[in-house]
Amino acid sequence: MKQIIMISLLLESLFSLSQTIKVVDKESRLAIQFATIKLLKDNKPVNGYYTDEKGNLDLNIANFDNQIVVSCVGYKTEKVILKSGTNIIELQEEIFNLKEVVISNKKHTQIGYIDKPKAKSIVGVSTGLEVAVFIKNEFDYEVQINSIQFKVKKTKERVAFRVHLYKISENELKPDEDLLYINSIYYIEPQTTGLVEINLSEYNIILPKKGVFVCIEGIVGINTNTTKSKQNVLKFETHKSSLPIYQERNQLNNVGWVNINEWLPNNYLHTFNKLYDIETLYVPSFGITVSKIIKE
Repeated sequence: MKQIIMISLLLESLFSLSQTIKVVDKESRLAIQFATIKLLKDNKPVNGYYTDEKGNLDLNIANFDNQIVVSCVGYKTEKVILKSGTNIIELQEEIFNLKEVVISNKKHTQIGYIDKPKAKSIVGVSTGLEVAVFIKNEFDYEVQINSIQFKVKKTKERVAFRVHLYKISENELKPDEDLLYINSIYYIEPQTTGLVEINLSEYNIILPKKGVFVCIEGIVGINTNTTKSKQNVLKFETHKSSLPIYQERNQLNNVGWVNINEWLPNNYLHTFNKLYDIETLYVPSFGITVSKIIKE
């Protein structure tokens, strides 16, 4: 009898640690794809996950508090105390004052690094990792961003990713405000290789005067938390460059932006007490297309 009670208590305890989360739009009640769920311990983020395409996540909260932070691009962030069973979390869409629609000419100009000679190194994106490259504004007139471009190594499975366009920080060469106020999810199908172009012309985004960080956030992939693993499912071509324009951060583990081409030489010197060969540094070969704005 005691054994039956012990087993029952154990099963009840395990069940209480298992939570189901569903994230939906507060107004439409539609599922929010790939919302970010961060687990809190002592009121600090310690781990993170994404919901799936239907807004669902099965979560085991052992070793964590019952609090989570739920966020998604285009929505207000919510802090939630979990309950047993299914937790339906409603996110309120943020209202942004979008710029008036502008008319652009049909000629597209390509800027960035998409046509740079290919380096041997690649950059892989794992789940939660954001890879960002700064592209300078070369124009003395206003231009609209039409698309972003990058080149991928052959993919073995379907990959989901989120696109960001970050303004540069006022004080340093680091991503800041996101110019894309939507949950911009895209997919790359199996066996895709070479140039990928994402059309963003419908959003009427004006290229900031200083330039923009083009960023890809890995959503569905191997959670290796490294850019060098052969198991990463989304891999970008690179070109040789020692410019400090290549940033990364881990969205899920709450790690801030790291300037890779500054961090690598500094870390190498600290670890091995030797100078790093900057000729081996590289940057993902991202690019954008723009067109001149013709105002009415």
